[in-house]
Amino acid sequence: MNLFYLIGGILSIFLSGAHTFWGKKFIFTDVKKSNLSEVTKVGFHISWHQTAMVLLISGLALIIISLFDSIIGIDILALFITFLIIGNFSVFIIISITKHRELLGQSIPQVFFFTLMIFLIFLGIIF
Repeated sequence: MNLFYLIGGILSIFLSGAHTFWGKKFIFTDVKKSNLSEVTKVGFHISWHQTAMVLLISGLALIIISLFDSIIGIDILALFITFLIIGNFSVFIIISITKHRELLGQSIPQVFFFTLMIFLIFLGIIF
């Protein structure tokens, strides 16, 4: 069993739930009250929950592959998941830095946990 994948998977599922609940509590209230069109509001909800779903599915996949880490090629799947998460995380970091730096400061826990998850998956690939 690969404990790094297992812990990374659990962390990914946790981040999926945190992302969903944090958005509902702090973001969606403002979006609902805004003057944005309904199509824009729905589009925002879709993209928000797509991120949560990617984290959930990635977490489940990591947990499953943690049990089968001796299968040849499983590290390629873990690497794909890692690149997917790094891509999503990079979009958040870049847009936060270029559009609203304060958001990055408010998101220190998320930045920490995403960085930890990526680090754990890389450790799982190496070891």
